[in-house]
Amino acid sequence: MLACALGHAYGPQPERGVFRTADGGKTWEKALFVDENTAAPTWEWIPTILDLFAGMWQIEIHTWGRTSGGPGSGLFKSTDGGITWKRLRGMAYHILQ
Repeated sequence: MLACALGHAYGPQPERGVFRTADGGKTWEKALFVDENTAAPTWEWIPTILDLFAGMWQIEIHTWGRTSGGPGSGLFKSTDGGITWKRLRGMAYHILQ
């Protein structure tokens, strides 16, 4: 099972990223972590190709505005059930290739 974590968006913190459990949620481990400024708001499983995709978003919110996007943001792909992840690059990230 996988879970995406935005964490609180009011500053850097380690509770961001994609977390994975193999025991029904008793214990969790970080499966994908970019940095303390980058959250994982969503992931998607494409059953026709059996791959997982996770969108990572660098975000920090303040009362006066927000910082959105940055070098931590990107699209990541896993071909082994979320154990390892690879950042996708290039036009349209070549998702289905």
